[in-house]
Amino acid sequence: MLKVDLRRQFLQKRKELTASDKDALDVKISDSFFLFLPQSVFTVHIYLPIKCKYEIDTWPIIRKLWAMNINTTVPVIDQETLSIKCFLLTPETASIENEWQISEPVNAPLIEHCVIDLVVLPLVAFDLRGYRVGYGKGYYDKLLASFQHQPIKVGLSYFDPVPEISDLHNFDLPMDYCITPGRLFKF
Repeated sequence: MLKVDLRRQFLQKRKELTASDKDALDVKISDSFFLFLPQSVFTVHIYLPIKCKYEIDTWPIIRKLWAMNINTTVPVIDQETLSIKCFLLTPETASIENEWQISEPVNAPLIEHCVIDLVVLPLVAFDLRGYRVGYGKGYYDKLLASFQHQPIKVGLSYFDPVPEISDLHNFDLPMDYCITPGRLFKF
């Protein structure tokens, strides 16, 4: 299927989840994340959920990472370069919402990519080969391409994969894993 069709279909499926179903799925995904998390991970880059897009709530994961003393970075879009910069997020970090209703840290330290061991990727849908459909701007593909080393790439999804995304581009990078409420997919 084409990315545009998958984006429309899966955003609608997310919207149709009841609040209680979404909460239950969020718990399953968070629990599965910590069953999967390698012990060699010291710094995790993770997105902050966009509530109006019914994204998976990553806050329980973030809080547990803090409790485990694992450094946590979050994205901020650099409007000049249209790329993601990674900033440290701690329990004390203040944040504001940007024009896309995404929380961003205020006065947080910039973190170099070389210390990030694992990147949690937002996605709308994914396929059996590990490719993902995001919101169409390519920010995370640019972020992943900027790493000199390859961190572990993990997606989170409420839904199982589609067989194939048919309109991939040269810059699309596959995930290493995707966690759904019922299964860990390895690519």
